[in-house]
Amino acid sequence: MENNENLKKEELNNEDTEKVTAESVVAEVENEKVDNTAEVETTEEAETPEATDELPPMEVIAEVETTYDYRTLKYCNMYILKVKRKSTLIYSIMAAVCLIVAIVSFIRMEGNGKWLSLIIAFLGLWTFKNIFTEEAKVDKSLQNFFRTNAPFTQRFAFDRERIRVTAMVDGEEKQADYPWPYIQEIHMIPEFFILFLNGGTPVIIDRDESKLLKGTKEELEQIIREQSALKPFKSYDKSFVKKMIDITYYATLNQEEAIVEEKPEVAEESNEVTEDNKDNK
Repeated sequence: MENNENLKKEELNNEDTEKVTAESVVAEVENEKVDNTAEVETTEEAETPEATDELPPMEVIAEVETTYDYRTLKYCNMYILKVKRKSTLIYSIMAAVCLIVAIVSFIRMEGNGKWLSLIIAFLGLWTFKNIFTEEAKVDKSLQNFFRTNAPFTQRFAFDRERIRVTAMVDGEEKQADYPWPYIQEIHMIPEFFILFLNGGTPVIIDRDESKLLKGTKEELEQIIREQSALKPFKSYDKSFVKKMIDITYYATLNQEEAIVEEKPEVAEESNEVTEDNKDNK
């Protein structure tokens, strides 16, 4: 009897362990499905967000609006140039190498060979000059961009699981959810948080308190700082922009062109009326 009872207990224990193992495998498979789905969706929807109704509703702690205008893109571009691409360091090294090679070749070469060293020295000086003209080039590029493009707005909702991006695409409001593990790096400057997704796409979060739609600035920054402890994080107190310029946006240009086009039509109509009046007289 005792042996039978022991056998029954062992069978029950084996069944329980099999159930636990099976449940854990199912859970792992389901997690893998969710992770793979999230990766595919976020990769495809990085530029064109689409609604993600399959995900459970999120408990929004903070929501902020970022306007992608001259100010936002200027700070983001200057930061990427200076920090991510290390343009100042690269230009400095290239200029130094050119000048050293030019000096050595000028001393060792004779005759026409000295012209080559002068050309190399000129290239070094030109490279060094780029350090001081980077911001002007960014301004010119943004001016050209906003001549044909209007500023646009995106909303970012945060909880401790994900970021939800809401944007207008072809006149329709669309959403995309980015789980926090999808964020590769978090960078902070006085004006913005810049979050880099897989693939290096930047998500720019305005730190201006007037841009908050829900929650407080402290709640927003607390969430981001909590996540920054789990991934590469850089913080800078200095500003990477020295000068802001006035930009005429695409929408303003269109309005001005429309007004200019309307004026001659009104003038022609008034002239026709006056001529008719003269004939009647």
